[in-house]
Order: sequence, then C-alpha cells, then structure tokens
Amino acid sequence: MNNTQSSKRGLWLVGAIVALAIGAASLGVGIFLAVSSSSGNPTTARDSVVYIWTDWVDPDTGDAWGASGSGFFIGDKGRDPEYLVTNAHVVEGPLTAGNGEILVVFSAAQNDFVVPEVKHVDYDKDLAILRLSEPTTKRRPLEFTRVSDVEVGQTVYALGYPAAAAESSSYSPKDVGDMSTTKGIISRITSSAFANVQAYEMDTAIHPGNSGGPLVTEDGAVIGINTWKAEETMNFAIVIDELLPVLRTNELPYSIASANTAPIILAFALALLGLAGGFVLGWRWLALGRVAVPVGAAPPAAVTARTARAAGPGPGRPVLAVDSKKPVLRGVTGRYAGSRFDVDHRVVIGRDAARCHIVFDRSVPGISAVHCSVTYDQTARRFLIEDHGSSYGTFLGSGQKVAPNLPTALAAGDTFYLAERSNSFVAGLE
Repeated sequence: MNNTQSSKRGLWLVGAIVALAIGAASLGVGIFLAVSSSSGNPTTARDSVVYIWTDWVDPDTGDAWGASGSGFFIGDKGRDPEYLVTNAHVVEGPLTAGNGEILVVFSAAQNDFVVPEVKHVDYDKDLAILRLSEPTTKRRPLEFTRVSDVEVGQTVYALGYPAAAAESSSYSPKDVGDMSTTKGIISRITSSAFANVQAYEMDTAIHPGNSGGPLVTEDGAVIGINTWKAEETMNFAIVIDELLPVLRTNELPYSIASANTAPIILAFALALLGLAGGFVLGWRWLALGRVAVPVGAAPPAAVTARTARAAGPGPGRPVLAVDSKKPVLRGVTGRYAGSRFDVDHRVVIGRDAARCHIVFDRSVPGISAVHCSVTYDQTARRFLIEDHGSSYGTFLGSGQKVAPNLPTALAAGDTFYLAERSNSFVAGLE
C-alpha cells in the first residue's frame, strides 16, 4: 500500500468513526425524546381536580342532606378553563330536590369556592358538566386519551377527595395538597350495569367522594371518570369517550393528548443518516485496505433464513372471550324501561348512588336506599334476588313478596318489581 493510499484509508476511517458517532448520538437523542415527550405525569394532573360539595333539604320529609364528590376541568390546552366534569349522582341531590346548592371548592382553608351553573346532566350515563361564571387561573384543563389507546394491564391513577380520607384527618382543607391519589391497573374494558356506558374495571382504589374525579395515565392524561365500586378490589370508571359526544353537541372545548413527534422523527432521521454514512465509509476503508470480500458470494444462512409467523391478532387491547349467552336485567316498566344491565357481578338497586348500581331518584316512591340486589349463579345457571330490608318490599312477578335478607331463585324470563309494578325488571340470558 503506497503513502497516498494509506492517507486516503486513514481519512476514510476517521470519517467512518465520526459518522457512526453522530448516528449513535442521534439515536440516543431520539430514544430520550421518545421517553420524555409525554404531556405530564399523575402529579401534574392534580392541578386540574376540585372538591365538590352539595347540600339540600328533602321536600317530603324536611330532612337536611349533604354529599361530596370530585370533578376535573376540561378545555383547550394552555387556556384558562371554565368547564368541569363530574358524575350526575354527585349533583343529583339539589337538582331533584329543587333547593340547596352546589359548590366547587378550590380551598376550604382559604374559603375559596364558587357556585357553578349546571350546563348539562345525563342520569342515564351518570355524567354532568358544570360551568363557572368566568375562566379560572386556579386549575388547568386535562387532556384526554381515548379508550382505543388504553390497554388491559395498563397502570392508572385515581385522583379525588374520598370522604373516608377527610373523616380520618383532624382538618381537611380540600385544596390540591389534600387530594388522594391511588394506583392500580386496568382489569378489563366492559359495559356497565350501573349506567348505559362503557367502563374500565380496575383494582385502583376509589371510595365515596372519589365520584366524578379523573382516572389518569402515567402521562397525566384522563381516560375515565371514577364512578362506583362493586367489591373492595373491583372498581369502575366511565371511559372518557362517553363524554365526547356530549362535548361536541354542546360545542364545549376539550383537548386530546398527543406527543410532539417532530423532534423524535428528526433525531431518528439523523441517526439513520449517520449510521448509513458510517457503514459506507467503513466499507470504503476496508476496500482500500484490500480486504478480501468475495463478490457474489451467498450470504450466510442465518441472514437469509426467514422465520414463518402464523397470522394472528396484532399488538393492542386483547380480544376478550364472550359467552354466547350473558346474564342480564332489562327494565320492563318505569324509568329503566328498555334499559339493559349486565349481571357480571352483584347488581345493587336502590336510591343511594354511593352503594347502588341501578339508582332511582327521590321522585320515585317506595324505593329504599339499598332496596335489593341480583346475582347470577354460574354453576346452577340461575339468578338470585335478595331484598335488603326495604320498607315497601321486593316482589316476584306473581306478586309473592321476597323474604328480607334471604336469596330467592329466579329463572331466566322471570320478572320482579320494587314496591310497585311500575318498577319492574326481567332477568334473562342474551
């Protein structure tokens, strides 16, 4: 090899090393941006949540009532919000009684609260939207992540103001620092027996007072509205997609979370160019060094071998097996006539929204706070109905009264009613 050729070879080597270094650095930048490009985290989502207090007087009995819940702000990213979302049952008391008040509390310690306008309420979906008299600088709007981008097993966080946490403290200021955050995973995505909505089943702990608060991802984007619990480790949140038609119909602002992919794409493009340049320059360096490379030689078998992959479902949310027949309740008469409720766990019926899945408001006479419940025995393939000591009774379709606190069998197709036949349901397999 002469001096000129040696000099060229050295230059090609330096160029190859520099190109490879640029490619590796760009690849590292791309990975870093991919990891760090999320919109936030569960802690930043706390800046969107508020405590909601309601009180009212029962017009029939004169009894004074009070209840609490949570809510979160929505709107355009970067703008002061004026709309917030909660559950309908959180604000139902004053609305059905026709008296009392609803308070959005920013901080009880500073006596900082406002009385909102009820912009929209949907008892069937258990959703409500409140509006402040003017945009606030004290909270920021949350961004949404749709159910199609959520996977079973994903880590999620429930934010809100559970009443039990407040009662266990000597003083509860109800500001951002007093909020509770619980962590869990999505167990499945299912339809709801509580309301006519799609819901997340999760092991994330929620309690009375959490109702209306957001369920957020590790990036701090809201995917659902915490609504009810069936068992200690079986809790449910309405998927945020159920809210979107309401927002569009009322022309209300909202934001969908999305990563800023431009820097990531640029970094990976630089990485590919750098790595490609490094390989080209390195090959030229090898050629100048007269390294023998057989022309037209067949590549190693390991390179040409292809591993056959059977066709199957791609990555994403698993497809859940569904039985051909599912136990359900259908409303026959009254408020829930025509409504369907899946009986995939114990379905509680009554007036207490914190403990019941099918909820009757106070305008329906004869319904107790926790009136009755229905379960399905998979082994015996039969329904079981249990009256929980209701004042006006639970009855089979024949008119026979169900004995309190004693499960009574129902076959598919049997009907029952609460207090009066105007509150009838039928059990069935569909």
